Amino acid sequence: PARLEALLKAALPGRPVRVLNRGVGGQDVVEMLARLDADVLAERPQLVVWQAGANAALRGMDPQAFRGRLAEGLARLRAAGADVVLMDNQLAPVVVSRPLHPYIAAALREAAAALSVPIFSRTGLMRSWEAAGTPPAELLHADGLHHNDRGYACVAEALAQSILRGLREAAPVIAARR
Repeated sequence: PARLEALLKAALPGRPVRVLNRGVGGQDVVEMLARLDADVLAERPQLVVWQAGANAALRGMDPQAFRGRLAEGLARLRAAGADVVLMDNQLAPVVVSRPLHPYIAAALREAAAALSVPIFSRTGLMRSWEAAGTPPAELLHADGLHHNDRGYACVAEALAQSILRGLREAAPVIAARR
């Protein structure tokens, strides 16, 4: 989050940018929803980047239950006026080895499509790094689950570029509404 904030501030001089990390390690979508009002919506965010799914796969959550709870959260965020981007899972051996992982990933894509929520794909990003010669393991911590510092820095850079691209694309629409 600090790297993402620094990149966005550098690219948007004179504009207020504040990136808050409201993620709690190990929580699944049900636990996240329980904190949504107090920890996220109370901040009145303009944009929420929500990463979900890894813990659902790790805990064996029913994919349709995951999809339903995720859709509920997306609807609540949108109703509060926040733009939302979903972030899918990293290509981590601990996650991708779980039998339900492909079904959780599909449920995330289905929930996003149903509500027209864009996905920032860490899976796709890591595949592109791999195609360019950087194996996923080089960007993961020794635990086989989380990114290492290099991996998080690369994700922050790609996410900042994606957000900035979205702002540029939305600018004509915003200007036309005024």
